[in-house]
Amino acid sequence: MTRRQFLAVGWTLAGLLAAGESGGAMVAFLYPRLESGAFGSKIAVGSLQDAIATLPNAEAVPDETFKRKGRFYLARTEDGVLALYRKCVHLGCVVPWNSAEDDFHCPCHGSKYNRKGEVLAGPAPRPLDHFAISLEDDTLVVDTSNPLRRTRYDPSQAFPLGGQSSA
Repeated sequence: MTRRQFLAVGWTLAGLLAAGESGGAMVAFLYPRLESGAFGSKIAVGSLQDAIATLPNAEAVPDETFKRKGRFYLARTEDGVLALYRKCVHLGCVVPWNSAEDDFHCPCHGSKYNRKGEVLAGPAPRPLDHFAISLEDDTLVVDTSNPLRRTRYDPSQAFPLGGQSSA
């Protein structure tokens, strides 16, 4: 084997190896990797007793109720607990809780929502989306795989603290 043939074979193998690695990376990129307990899956929030203790009444939405991995807020209403998606329905901005004004405030376009996710002001066309909450083995579980779109608030959307499931 001459030096020229050796280098040709070497460069061909190196090129094939690089192409194979790139192809493998592209194929792996096409398939979603859903972490257990992350957005897009079911997230265990805690026991029903912990939820009642963390959300003592319908007067306040403590900052601790924001679940970073699930991208939702737990809001206590007179009807129970809601898991509100933090995405503004106007243009998809992240909507933080404004404790000074006791509402959710979109910082980009000025939409305001109450603790039930109902529109108070701004260009938002409808209430915040919410997620279904269920009770599994005395643990509250929020299913973030399917944000539920709504046109208005209905008491059946809240998870009753008595222990039934919401949709």
